[in-house]
Amino acid sequence: MSRRLYVGNIHFEMSDTALRETFARVGGVKAAEVIKDRWTGTSRGFGFVEMMTGEDAEAAIGELDGLAVMGRVLRVALAKPRGTERVGGASLESQGASNVTNR
Repeated sequence: MSRRLYVGNIHFEMSDTALRETFARVGGVKAAEVIKDRWTGTSRGFGFVEMMTGEDAEAAIGELDGLAVMGRVLRVALAKPRGTERVGGASLESQGASNVTNR
């Protein structure tokens, strides 16, 4: 089963291809994407990599978290499931729907 990883502190000039190649040295990569600003198209400094297996994901975390790539120290961790975005310092799940939508 594939595992999605969050990759933070990416150099602003790193491409999707370079991100994929960095993680491919550790294991099988299904997809890699540097997140870009929708209006300017510039990197937001983080991205996501989907590794082929859980073992590949664990190896990537172990080998790449804290590694300097293009002069920046990567932060690699398992990505949080979608729907748990943070709002005002706490996740939506911890705030409860009524606190988020009602004023």
